[in-house]
Amino acid sequence: MHRLYLPKKKKLENELAAIQNKLADKQEKLQTADRQLSELKENMDAIQERTEELKEEAYKYSRDVHSKVDSLLKDAMLENMVNEWREMSAQMKPSERQLFDDTLLCSVAERGRKSCTVQQCCFLEWSMMPQHLPKHMAAEVAEMTSSGDVMKTRTTVPGLSGV
Repeated sequence: MHRLYLPKKKKLENELAAIQNKLADKQEKLQTADRQLSELKENMDAIQERTEELKEEAYKYSRDVHSKVDSLLKDAMLENMVNEWREMSAQMKPSERQLFDDTLLCSVAERGRKSCTVQQCCFLEWSMMPQHLPKHMAAEVAEMTSSGDVMKTRTTVPGLSGV
């Protein structure tokens, strides 16, 4: 009877060996897949980190551009204001012009922004924000920004030249 089980035992041992070989192969493939998954996760983390860095750089660049555009707009508006003042004051009588002596408007028109005190400059900056502008100046600013002329506009009034 023992001889009858020998071939079956051999057959079962061969099947077991084949199953163990397949299992070892599957385990090796699983380890390879785990290693690749870990590498992918590391790459994704690096990509995410770089994406955040690039976003921050883009925001920083955007803020810088906006700041420069704001500065250009303010310079253009200041130049416009000074030119308007000069035109209007040239038509005024000396007694009317005298009413504006020692005012910020007169000081800026005559000597440029460098003659302003810190408080005057802050007020000037605040007053040139779009919501504080006269309608005709706000319209000009809107026109300049929509047509792209703002990038070409530079102040030419002595003492008011931009950057």
